[in-house]
Amino acid sequence: MLLYKNNTKNVYSINKIISNNMPKYSKKYTEDEIMNILVDLKNMDLLVKSSSLNHNNLISIFIIKICQGYYE
Repeated sequence: MLLYKNNTKNVYSINKIISNNMPKYSKKYTEDEIMNILVDLKNMDLLVKSSSLNHNNLISIFIIKICQGYYE
């Protein structure tokens, strides 16, 4: 979505359904929201690799945050 918002629409390689719906998906998030989500995803990756926290729980919390608009 970040690439799409930055007008590099042909750079990414995703399936046709997602590609066709990218304008609709990208309207739901600002560039700042996408960047915040990517930063949190990076931090979650570091936590999974460096601690004994359950990665399924971290992913569940991450998805809930996205759905509830935490990154707005």
